[in-house]
Amino acid sequence: MTATPRRAGDTTGHAPATFVVLLLMMSLPFWVLGFVAPSGLLPYGLPVSALMTFVPMLVAIILTARRGGWRSTKTLLGRAFDVRRIAGARLLLLAVSIMPVVAVSSWFLMRLLGYPLPSPHIAWIALPAMLLVYVVGAVGEEIGWTGYLTDPLQRRFGELPAALIIGAVWQAWHIVPFYAMGRSVTWISAQFVAGVLLRIIIVRLYNQANRSVFIAIVFHTCINVSFSLFPNEGSHFDPVTTAISLVAVVVTVQVVTYEMTYRSRVRATARPG
Repeated sequence: MTATPRRAGDTTGHAPATFVVLLLMMSLPFWVLGFVAPSGLLPYGLPVSALMTFVPMLVAIILTARRGGWRSTKTLLGRAFDVRRIAGARLLLLAVSIMPVVAVSSWFLMRLLGYPLPSPHIAWIALPAMLLVYVVGAVGEEIGWTGYLTDPLQRRFGELPAALIIGAVWQAWHIVPFYAMGRSVTWISAQFVAGVLLRIIIVRLYNQANRSVFIAIVFHTCINVSFSLFPNEGSHFDPVTTAISLVAVVVTVQVVTYEMTYRSRVRATARPG
């Protein structure tokens, strides 16, 4: 796939390497807190290090302000609400429905493989609070990962390599918090793979939605909500079966979105004049 051309109005994404260096430096205090702070301070079993979710946005703001001043920073932050870039509801519906499908597929795969599972109970009553918490967290991450980092990497390497690079950095950034939570090496490795596959989907949705950061925020929110609602209260979430399910989903999303693009082009060429 060819690199994404620079478009008028691009005001962010000029220093990917600096972004990663600052990200790691500013995340270090949160990683330390994840080991020394008592558990149970944050909802849904999240470690204190989860507060680093705002670091990607802060790094993006710093670098954007340094390069383009307040106007560029305002443009960057405004991209969190660029829902008008999304043409039609079909793509937004796809973004919302992917993770529930992945979660259900993972559950049935776990049953097929003989995992010891309890009777499923989903805490729907907690959904509104989850949405609020996870939307805020998704904004904190996707302003950085998508709003700042995606376009320059796509221009240089193309869509899929950019998604793989961002996905790898994104998941490597989570390794220390996962370890602080007591996750096994197998769990962390499988989650790494699943996270990279999820980033491939995010970048594809982003491009399909005319570079909408809003759709990336929606999908990121759905990731965390689906994991937290996974029976029971996320206690039996398994990244291995999730990664297996995601392989088929990634292929499906690629096919569906390219088919949507093809139909849009056909309709555009069929219009008179």
